Amino acid sequence: GNAKIDVNGGSENAVNAISNGAVELYYDNNKKLETLSNGAKITGTFVPDGDGNRDLGSTSLQWQNVYIDNDLFIGDSGKAVFGDGSDLQIYHNGSDSYIDDEGTGDLKIRSSSGIQLQNASEKYIACVPNGAVELYYDNSKKFNTSSNGATFSGNLHFDDGGTGVSANKISMGNGSDFQLYHDGSHSYVEDAGTGKL
Repeated sequence: GNAKIDVNGGSENAVNAISNGAVELYYDNNKKLETLSNGAKITGTFVPDGDGNRDLGSTSLQWQNVYIDNDLFIGDSGKAVFGDGSDLQIYHNGSDSYIDDEGTGDLKIRSSSGIQLQNASEKYIACVPNGAVELYYDNSKKFNTSSNGATFSGNLHFDDGGTGVSANKISMGNGSDFQLYHDGSHSYVEDAGTGKL
């Protein structure tokens, strides 16, 4: 049969053990834990206690699926770790935030729509599906790829870094036949190929 423990003169449930069924635990007459045919159910907050070693599961006793309705909070330097070899790690170290890909292969960011790299008010890079890759300066688009090449908005500046002619040439043609450059003193238009200039 059933077994039941009541307190406060029998007016308040404490423990209820049901034959061929659940065992129920109460707090202040409110059911907080009950066993089920496939496990257990907790009503309210589950607060583990211990000496700082409060793991859910272990390497050999892993949880299969975890469903979260709201937020997941991870403290500074705590990591969300993915992969058997800790291949992908996402964390904040108290100063900066990181996405570390330490495994084999590439880090691929995929979306069913576009991808943008931005802060709260400015766009840095935009990748448009079936379209351009766009680069921004101070939230103003300066460069974008197109179906036939690329488009610059504003000035295109080549800096030789003080290394001379070879570092700052604009070359055109398969053999760099046509070149524009500045050697630090003079500007040149050079036709090094065959044909007419």
